[in-house]
Amino acid sequence: MVSSLRVNARRRAEWQIALWSIFLACFVGVGALPLGRVRRQQHVSNQGPYNSIDAALREELGSEDGSARLKAAFESVPMETPVSVVYCASGFQALAGNVTTQLLWPRPVKEFRCSKPYGKDVDAIGLKKRGGVAVFLSVEPPSDLGEATRVGRSVQVVKIVPAR
Repeated sequence: MVSSLRVNARRRAEWQIALWSIFLACFVGVGALPLGRVRRQQHVSNQGPYNSIDAALREELGSEDGSARLKAAFESVPMETPVSVVYCASGFQALAGNVTTQLLWPRPVKEFRCSKPYGKDVDAIGLKKRGGVAVFLSVEPPSDLGEATRVGRSVQVVKIVPAR
């Protein structure tokens, strides 16, 4: 009687090992099926000027080595100083605005979209109350904010003294 129980236990263990081995083989086989499709998958081609931040800034704003030039313009500005990024809402300026905001990331940055590159809506957004530094992307800064430093063909940085 004892020997038949050992045989049954051994046979159950063999069947269990066999079933788990089959399960593992099926699991690996089904998991490997998509790998064949990866080789045949369409690859994304070169996106041209939008492959890097500098390329996007050069294409949109005409700023060669834009990220390094923006970094250099903000080296003397304390990290807690608020920054305003002003750009036109039309065209691809939103991409340049988002890229500039990302470049200035550790600082408190707020984006302002205006409808016209030369207009009173630039004055109306309250940059003087906010203070800090404003970056104008393809937008002409109001003359009463202070002297603008050109960082690129269409990028200007203005250090604003807050209104009292």
